[in-house]
Amino acid sequence: MKRIEYLDTAKGVLMLLVILFHISEIGLSYNVGNRMINFLNKLVILYSPFFLTTFFFITGYCSSFNINFKTFIIKNIKTLLFPSFIFGLIIACIYAIQEGFIHITMYFKAIVCCGGSYWFITALFTSKIIYYFFIKILKSNTKILIAIVFLMFIAIFNNENKILKNYWEINNAFAFLFFLHLGQCMKTKHIKDYVYKIISLLYIITISLCCILQINVPILCMQIEFTYYNVFTMLIFAIAGGCFILSLSKQINNKILSYIGNNSLIIFMTHIFIIQKLTFLYELHNAFYTPFIIYFITIAITIFIAMAVNSKYLKWMKGKF
Repeated sequence: MKRIEYLDTAKGVLMLLVILFHISEIGLSYNVGNRMINFLNKLVILYSPFFLTTFFFITGYCSSFNINFKTFIIKNIKTLLFPSFIFGLIIACIYAIQEGFIHITMYFKAIVCCGGSYWFITALFTSKIIYYFFIKILKSNTKILIAIVFLMFIAIFNNENKILKNYWEINNAFAFLFFLHLGQCMKTKHIKDYVYKIISLLYIITISLCCILQINVPILCMQIEFTYYNVFTMLIFAIAGGCFILSLSKQINNKILSYIGNNSLIIFMTHIFIIQKLTFLYELHNAFYTPFIIYFITIAITIFIAMAVNSKYLKWMKGKF
């Protein structure tokens, strides 16, 4: 499928939000005592309802499921799991050199239990496999939607009762399937730009009020932070926020954002490690702008890594062989 420029831009914007989120999260977990970190953490509510679900929507929109299973599984192993294994192993080796061999053991345990070091990539892979079989077996979009809603409720039930282990991020895959399906369905639909803009405006107003009034918004992230009672609220915020990002991206023509989006997988797999290594800057100069210095350095380094991986000598690392 030919690349769609505004979708790459949308993934670029989303990736910048993911990095910002982890700047805040890691800053809090390291207890750096930075006021800006505390402020950024309060702003997470503005984008957390959609910043991961929209990735699944875009994946569903851009993916083809009308191929034989062998081709489909090989393609997804090469482009999702293989890069995840390679980058996870490199980072585990660096930690092993610094802190001990236990990191290598943890890495291989993560592959067996979780499909690798990156929960999001494993959930994406698992959800695509499930969705492939839904399309082939159920065929009808209505039947597929019913099955997906059922799995969504299974995910909520298991999240609350912890009956089944979350092997290969199966619970997350169940929850995110709806957005993969929504993206696939939107391939054949044409929605006017003004509709996206109206929904975007409503999202901005509503989520801003929630932020100001400190109202909790149900979200789907690494954890399933919603219940049977507010699952539809979660869906509305996630879809509306996704519309906002897509509408915004259509207005932006930025090659850097497009490049970040085109290489979002590489940037996703490397940015947390870089942020963690840059936390020493808080000890050198813990000013209100230090998180932003870490932010921009992280973006620059991950782009450089992406450029290196895209070279003819290293492109095998992202499954291009």
